Amino acid sequence: MIFLPKYEKELLQNVKVLRNSQGDIELFDVLQTLKQMGFPITKNVISYYSQANDMYVYCGNDPVAKNSWIPAQDIAETNEGSKQVRLLVRG
Repeated sequence: MIFLPKYEKELLQNVKVLRNSQGDIELFDVLQTLKQMGFPITKNVISYYSQANDMYVYCGNDPVAKNSWIPAQDIAETNEGSKQVRLLVRG
C-alpha cells in the first residue's frame, strides 16, 4: 500500500479477501478490512495497480461502490503462487 505524499509502503501478508468464481477480488471488502486494521483509508482517493495494463486504475474516493471488483487478470502472482494486490491511497 502506498500513502502519498509521504510515499510510505507497507506489505500486508495473509489478508483474507472475497473472490468470485472468476477470481476477481471485491475491492470494497478489502478496504473495509484495511480500515478495521487502522489504515487511513476513509475519504481518500483509491486506485489499484493493474498487472495486465502496467498502470494504476482509478476506483474513486472512499467509500467505493460495494460492487467494485479488481479483475483477476489485474492481480499479480508471486513466485510462491500467492496473489498480490497493490493499492494506491491518496489524501
